[in-house]
Amino acid sequence: MELYNPYIVIPLLVWMVTQLLKFTIAASQDRVDFRYLYASGGMPSVHSAVVSSLAFTAFLIDGPQSAIFGITAIFAAIVMYDSFGVRRATGEQATALNLILDSLNQDKIQLKQPQKHLREILGHKPVEVVAGAIVGLILGGLFNYSRLGGIADFFTTPMGSLVFYALIAVSAVMIVAAFVARFYFIRTYKHLKLIQQAIKIGFWLALFIAAIGFSLAFLVSQGIGVAQWIIWPGLLLALTLVSFGALAFSYGPRVPLEINQQREQADKERWFEGPNKKRRAAKARSKKRG
Repeated sequence: MELYNPYIVIPLLVWMVTQLLKFTIAASQDRVDFRYLYASGGMPSVHSAVVSSLAFTAFLIDGPQSAIFGITAIFAAIVMYDSFGVRRATGEQATALNLILDSLNQDKIQLKQPQKHLREILGHKPVEVVAGAIVGLILGGLFNYSRLGGIADFFTTPMGSLVFYALIAVSAVMIVAAFVARFYFIRTYKHLKLIQQAIKIGFWLALFIAAIGFSLAFLVSQGIGVAQWIIWPGLLLALTLVSFGALAFSYGPRVPLEINQQREQADKERWFEGPNKKRRAAKARSKKRG
């Protein structure tokens, strides 16, 4: 008999871990705000993580045919839909209203009611909701390890020498690639701020993931049984794909726009400093004479 209620304890643990993960992701993007440790909004969605872990716990304990699993699954679907639906629309409306109030304040228009700054971070983007659901399923499975049965046997299979050496090699490659990008590409694209910012974030992400990989390899070399589970390289791979995928999703669409703007600016500078310089000087002299 368990001494705790898994339907309460496991979602609470998932909530704390996901909130810390959200703060870490925001800090890696130069947005150090301690409100991410308790507030809603951001990557990943804590709401999605909590309700998905609750539904997965009910699935493992009571089975897919149980009433409690059906209730928690529908509840999770409603919460996740609300996160990127109604709550996201509310956050966008709050942003628009804050802009209107700020413009009225700049125009020195007196309002009958005192001006209040509306809270803007309420909802989530679809990718944040999906990421939260994935985090909730992973953490829910880890906290329900004893109930996974055959799945647990698969995930706890020793990684083997091939995976072990691949883990070391990939971690080393990530460190080398991080320093090459950090000190070569930043100099190459020194006039493009978005690329520089993306490279800096990717640099620290790569070092962080490589540090985890080398730490895991060290624990395996010391013969620690838990560290040899195949699930840890799998989770590290998933973390790598999600982290750099989110980075590419965030900066990818904006980088070509900045490159085009930089090219247009360079063309303008060449035009002003190029063969038209003498012509413009002659026109200026003729205007003075006239």
